[in-house]
Amino acid sequence: MVMYYIEHPNYSSDETELDRASYYGDKKKVKELIKRGAPVSEWALYHASYYGYTDIVRMLIDYGAPVDENALYWASMNGYIEILQMLIDYHTFTIKEIKNIMKICNNEIKHILHRHLSMRMMEVL
Repeated sequence: MVMYYIEHPNYSSDETELDRASYYGDKKKVKELIKRGAPVSEWALYHASYYGYTDIVRMLIDYGAPVDENALYWASMNGYIEILQMLIDYHTFTIKEIKNIMKICNNEIKHILHRHLSMRMMEVL
């Protein structure tokens, strides 16, 4: 499986094996690499969020992947509601971050983000 990643035309030498496994949705490989102590990067989370690999996103978050606006952006842009909700539940996004994402997503996603934004604003008050 690793050879496939290395030979693939989209391969970048800056990516880790975990990043590539996340990119391809290889849940078994992601789990194996995490158990072996591979560093969990934001890029692995971005890939999984972009392609909608819910189980991989959950695994990466559970093992300490840094959650930020980029992961939220990719999940929102591609309509992955379960991933979006998971990211929101895990990380406290700023009001500005949520408003930025709301500018580019569909109505269903906007509704979820609006609800989260309302809760964040109540916390601030």
